[in-house]
Amino acid sequence: MQGNLDRFVKRKTSNCEEPSSSNAFNKFSTPNSTPSMPTKIDITDLPSDPADRKKILDYDPNQRDEIRRLYMQRGPCQPRGNLFPQKKVCSKDRRFVLTCFDEFRWLEYSVKADKAYCLWCYLFRDQVEKQRGSDAFVTDGFSNWNKKDRLILHEGNVNSFHNKAHQKCEDLMKPKQSIATVFHRQSDIEKQEYRIRLQSSIDAVRYVMHNALPFPGHDESEDSINRGIFLETLKLISSQNENARNAISKAPKKRSKYTRGGFVGGSNEKFIARL
Repeated sequence: MQGNLDRFVKRKTSNCEEPSSSNAFNKFSTPNSTPSMPTKIDITDLPSDPADRKKILDYDPNQRDEIRRLYMQRGPCQPRGNLFPQKKVCSKDRRFVLTCFDEFRWLEYSVKADKAYCLWCYLFRDQVEKQRGSDAFVTDGFSNWNKKDRLILHEGNVNSFHNKAHQKCEDLMKPKQSIATVFHRQSDIEKQEYRIRLQSSIDAVRYVMHNALPFPGHDESEDSINRGIFLETLKLISSQNENARNAISKAPKKRSKYTRGGFVGGSNEKFIARL
């Protein structure tokens, strides 16, 4: 009888009982306990008005350079068709002057805030040391329309905050000038020169062996009049080929020239025999 009743009675579980595997899964898979992932932004939907932008450091580190490039491709926000409002400055009605856009390439204007900003300093403020006066054109905005000289003062000298930021903008937009690319290009040049030196020495070896001539000379020093058949043949090849002459003269080490005995004899005899 008791067994039949158990079929219709739902027993309570005590607080100390272990939850079932399905309950345990549900407990730890709730949205509140899921670690939040960094939110990727849509780079095609970045605000144009300087007053609406957030700091570059507030973006995902993996997207910052991409965001900078996009803003550089767009260029500074310069609403030339805007009717710039007037305001009292030193008891006179003044407003932003449109011709400033032509004079200062970096200059931006916020329609929302009626203030001027600097695009270059905004993009790289976090990567150059802070300089006095930079806040006016990055975060606070500039609106003293009667003091145009402040725009020139913001640009400063060659080592100013502004010009360092400008240089970083140019470097970012020229990926071919990156350090990695320069090293890669240099490596390709060195490989090409290496092949030219090797091929020139092989041609000289083939000539000497084909004519059954001796390789070494009595005196192979740089000042010798006759350095031997092999070196003199290599010298003749260099004189007739500018690429070979440049490649051999630029060899970083004497051994890299393939003109010493270690190349034409010794451990390389088997290699030469196959030529």
